[in-house]
Amino acid sequence: FSSTGLKSITLTASGTPNVWATRTFQSNTDPMFSFDREFRSPYSLGQTYGGGIIYHIDNTGLHGLIISTSNVRTTMNQINTSINPWWGASDNYGDGMKSGANGTAIGTGLTNTNQIFNYFNNSGNETVLAGCLVYNLVRNGYSDWYLPSTDELLKLYENSAAANISLSSQYYWSSTRASNTNAYYLDCVDGLIKDVDQGSAYQVSPGVSPSSFATRPIRYF
Repeated sequence: FSSTGLKSITLTASGTPNVWATRTFQSNTDPMFSFDREFRSPYSLGQTYGGGIIYHIDNTGLHGLIISTSNVRTTMNQINTSINPWWGASDNYGDGMKSGANGTAIGTGLTNTNQIFNYFNNSGNETVLAGCLVYNLVRNGYSDWYLPSTDELLKLYENSAAANISLSSQYYWSSTRASNTNAYYLDCVDGLIKDVDQGSAYQVSPGVSPSSFATRPIRYF
């Protein structure tokens, strides 16, 4: 068998978990031959890998997203107790983020997180802000964790059962900025993306405090 004259080799999802179909055509318009073969991804949803758990595999079968097995928390000196971080500084904590971190698609969370860190770095609030904490995180031998974009969070919600991932918190911060004062988060009760004050200075609903917003880092492989 010779590869001379081959036009392309493409991988497309077959509909069967972890299986991608490969079809090769010859270069002329009316192929003299074609064939299909099964390509099985070496990865699976729920697999422990790369410092966490795989919860998304892209259409190549070779790359995807990994979620950390635990949330990131911080400690406020004033109360000396472990709490969930804020998204950003606003209201009583300085000005909110007014530019950048607009990415929503899968693959944009890393850029968002870098922009959040660059915006708030040296603000005096880095130790209580989700994006800054994740930017500086080293966990299970990896230092490229980031805060997921809205679509990366929605994919987590969609695949959580298949990947056997427990979303024990009700709300999870995304890295996507909603406005000059608000940021987006995932509500695990209804699976919807919603927005709230970046500094979490206001309650989402009666009985819901700012510390109800969890920060769960992810990374790309």
